This record gives sequence, structure tokens and C-alpha cells, in this order.
Amino acid sequence: MKGKWNNLQKILPDSNQIGKLVELKIANTKTSGYINVNTNETCDILFHIASGKYGELFAEITLQKEDYSIIQWRTIF
Repeated sequence: MKGKWNNLQKILPDSNQIGKLVELKIANTKTSGYINVNTNETCDILFHIASGKYGELFAEITLQKEDYSIIQWRTIF
């Protein structure tokens, strides 16, 4: 069972979810990854790009608060 989609601009992950794998929608592209809230003004998103011969490929972006609206997240149960 999965949680409902939360808009990052409105609902930041609480301490129970920080550091845990979540489902992500980045500009309507679904993936999974991790959200680390640095301060109330920025957060890091580590998101899964692909699986390949040598393992998993992730990329990281740091978002400013004004860009949070492009991210939705939900808990993976």
C-alpha cells in the first residue's frame, strides 16, 4: 500500500520519512528516491534514473523553496 501524493511545496516529509525511499513525481515523471530537507529554504532530492549492468543510477538536485511545486512525493509502504 502506498501513501497519497503530497505536494512538496505544501507538505514537507516529517522526520519519519527523511532518509527513507519515497516515490517521486518530478514534473509528472514518476521515479523513486530520497528527500533531504536542508533548511526551510532548500532540499536535496536524490532520484533514481535507471538500473544498469553496474547497478543503480541516481542523480541529485538541490531545490530552492520556490521550485518545490514541481515535486510530489508519497511514502512507499
